[in-house]
Amino acid sequence: MVSAFLQHYRGATEFARGATRASKTLRDKAGYPWDVTICPNGTVYVSNAASFATGGIKGGDIQVYASGKTKPMDTLSYPGELRNGYLTCDAAGNVFSTFFKSNHAHGYLGGVVEYPHGKQSGATLLPITITQPGGIKPDNAGNLLLVDQLGKTVCEYTEAGVQTGKCMATPDSWDGLAVSQNNTVVLGADFYNDRGNSLQFPSGMSSVFYPGATNPEGVAFDPGQNGI
Repeated sequence: MVSAFLQHYRGATEFARGATRASKTLRDKAGYPWDVTICPNGTVYVSNAASFATGGIKGGDIQVYASGKTKPMDTLSYPGELRNGYLTCDAAGNVFSTFFKSNHAHGYLGGVVEYPHGKQSGATLLPITITQPGGIKPDNAGNLLLVDQLGKTVCEYTEAGVQTGKCMATPDSWDGLAVSQNNTVVLGADFYNDRGNSLQFPSGMSSVFYPGATNPEGVAFDPGQNGI
């Protein structure tokens, strides 16, 4: 079963494998949804880029849905967030969220917040500052891969926010990010060039796997797939 989000419906829509119609919609009355992640226990987290109350300018949060439920049971947020961005969940159920924290001459300065076990208690701002945060995903080494959209890079960080030294350039400004199960292939959604890219991490060997896509912002691997 896979899930996707649609800003038009103001919530996440869920599709059974192979289906072309949504089986359920996770309704969100708080804000404009941007990304979605599912933790191993089935809990769904949907990030809101901004709040309806601000007219879509700021004040986003993360809505939390218990497995199989369509109404949020909890909300996560961190002080000083301007807009929420991309989400991921690691094998231990810790949730990581990229966010924009201030306007910048070349975009938005951004950071990453960790919500231990997907809870508000203990929420921590990691020591990561990037010019414009894109997709974030865990790798098999227990680290995080993070897109810097304006820096045009994908870099690896420990879950404590320390860069490991592994970093590669992307062909252009990526939005979404996916990592293969064998941890060697990274997929990126290239919104500006209307295509998807496949790169070997960290060598950067590349190929275009989906030319002609219209403004793609998200990308994912099938859970059972090891590579392209």
